Amino acid sequence: MNNNKIELSKLVNTQVTISGVAFNKKDGAIIKSDSGMVFVGGLSGWPDGYHGSAKIKVNGLLKSAVIPKAETNENGEISQGYDQDTTIYTIEDPKWSVE
Repeated sequence: MNNNKIELSKLVNTQVTISGVAFNKKDGAIIKSDSGMVFVGGLSGWPDGYHGSAKIKVNGLLKSAVIPKAETNENGEISQGYDQDTTIYTIEDPKWSVE
């Protein structure tokens, strides 16, 4: 699965190896691959100099979770979330290396 587009939903709960570019998000470290964005479990951010440029290979157990659509309450306060229910993917127990 190196840099080939794969359907992540079909690989949930299996061991995977995904290659992509390292990025930091508010929620933690991710890799962006041809298949989409995948969080790297337990990693709050990449080391200095990796964000946006380092090519990373991550191996581990692929999990998924649905983040619900953001909602507005009666006071007009908006919850965290997306424009619609969104599935996110995380590699748990990750082992990663620079390619």
